[in-house]
Amino acid sequence: MKDMLGGRTPAPSRSFIPEWLSMNMMAAGMFPTMALLMMGRDMRAMDPPRALFWAVMSVGVIVGFTTAYPVNVWLVARNMKHGLMTVRAHATADSPKAEGAMAGHSMAGHAMGSPMRWTATRPQIAAVALVTVVAPCSASSCAADGQPAAERGRHPGSDQCRRG
Repeated sequence: MKDMLGGRTPAPSRSFIPEWLSMNMMAAGMFPTMALLMMGRDMRAMDPPRALFWAVMSVGVIVGFTTAYPVNVWLVARNMKHGLMTVRAHATADSPKAEGAMAGHSMAGHAMGSPMRWTATRPQIAAVALVTVVAPCSASSCAADGQPAAERGRHPGSDQCRRG
């Protein structure tokens, strides 16, 4: 039964660390962008029906993607994540499904029932984890330092919450 689930470590636990690292870096880019552009003096960007809200969200996602890209490249290079064009185990280079852009790609290491082997060492993973935890925290604190003290931590309706 363990072999059917991909060995000793089930898939959810093998996917948690790579996704956590990737999302931390996404947050490192997105948090300060959102804080600077949404929570400034003009609070119109906090109202979802407005186009300004969605424009700021789009900029935040683009900055987050750009920030997370190097970590995702590292994760794919270390076999911790599949790349966008990864051929799945059920297809081979000779199968009809693999024709076109995927024809001729190697299936080495992607046999049915054997998960990808991570090539990153524990110290490497720990170092990247440390960077991905520190980056969002430092980016958010730098973004908060750029705002007026009276505006930090305030959002629409915050006065209503205090009144009860």
